Amino acid sequence: MAARGATKHSKKWFARNLGLSVTNERFAAIWDQIDEDGNLPRDDDEENWDFALHEARKLLAYEEKLGGRVRRQRDPDKQITPTLEEAESRRANAMMLYWAKNAACEQEVCSFRKRVLNHQLLTRQEARQFLASPMLSVFSQHEIEKAGVPILGHAARWKRKGVERVDTGFCWHLVVEVESAAIEMSYDRITTGPIEHLWYPGIDDWGTAAEVWPQSVMHDLLRASESIAERYGWVKGQAPMFILTGIMPLTHALTFTIDHDALGRQSIIMTIEPWVTKKTVMRAYHQAQQKIYSSVPGPIGEQNAAIFEFIIERMDANGDIPSIRTL
Repeated sequence: MAARGATKHSKKWFARNLGLSVTNERFAAIWDQIDEDGNLPRDDDEENWDFALHEARKLLAYEEKLGGRVRRQRDPDKQITPTLEEAESRRANAMMLYWAKNAACEQEVCSFRKRVLNHQLLTRQEARQFLASPMLSVFSQHEIEKAGVPILGHAARWKRKGVERVDTGFCWHLVVEVESAAIEMSYDRITTGPIEHLWYPGIDDWGTAAEVWPQSVMHDLLRASESIAERYGWVKGQAPMFILTGIMPLTHALTFTIDHDALGRQSIIMTIEPWVTKKTVMRAYHQAQQKIYSSVPGPIGEQNAAIFEFIIERMDANGDIPSIRTL
């Protein structure tokens, strides 16, 4: 989307209020997502700029929670899955199937599939259409059925989307057009807090956020997904697709993450199932070290350690080291 002019409410103003630069990768990802959600107001629509900013801040908070960026770019070093031995892979696949079968019997999953899906599992494409429907994001199952619109297979889009701040929260003015039924449904209500987001993998497997209003069909799916994801240790975005499609979430018996702290120090965080062999773990750890070092450093001798301490003791307050002649 093209940059806006140098008005009070502009792309530059938006970035500044998020504490980011317009050229920042994170800002570009947030801007694209807000635009795609239809939450970027027009230049003359000043009353909604604060809400758009509020939504952007929520997305930033979500990306920190998820440990990655919103939609735009994957970090190849964020989580790496080393190759297992053939026997270990068979066991890992068997365990995935076992836990998926257990999850399918959970009350939240069975209840949603019976009440909303009528015991029908969806294809990936049908599930993405379901998750992208503004009708399901806004209205309850009772409201949708009362309007004569089928939960599955309808075509809906936003016709109008507005919000204003009131003393008790947010006052929403929403209109959804159901093209397949040639009707419009309006939503004029006050919510005490901001709307929530349901994360799921999009067509290209990037994380996509669906907006969720209270008491909607998507709200029910969000609560069931959160419960299942926490219980089975899944990434939150995996649970909605499992509930809708029955497709097993991909889990890994061994992963490692290379972490960076504020000082630039790196650490290796490994998550390992207890049955993974020592040989595989050692190979994975060596692979992680190679991601940090071109060659794994050897032990530091006593003389080198003494020289290092000597230099560090003479470092000034700015972190500068004196010249060799001064030392």
